Amino acid sequence: QDNSFNGNIPDGVKDMTELRNMNLSGNKLHGTIPNLLGEATKLEVIELQHNSLAGYIPSNLSSLKRLKTLHVEGNYLLGEVPDGLCQQVENGILLSFTSDCAHTDEPGQHIVCSCCTKCFEPA
Repeated sequence: QDNSFNGNIPDGVKDMTELRNMNLSGNKLHGTIPNLLGEATKLEVIELQHNSLAGYIPSNLSSLKRLKTLHVEGNYLLGEVPDGLCQQVENGILLSFTSDCAHTDEPGQHIVCSCCTKCFEPA
């Protein structure tokens, strides 16, 4: 957290087979949330808030059956939250899911999230 990391989230994160808690919040990360993150099967916490990540939340994050916390607010993400993540919230698996999900004046510039446990106003 707050380490001034700069660049993309490396694809090699999927090879960290024992990784349970990934807190990369408050850095200078950009690019997208890599699809390969869904292969880090022991992840319980993903904190990516307050970076400059863009694009969509990968649908394969819903394959992380141990995921309890997903925080992505303070980025430039857009689109709909994958159904699988909403099912994990509804089933009491994903306990804390935060995002920028308020509507803005520009269509497509926010997350459409009917299942976020907390929504923040986009920056």
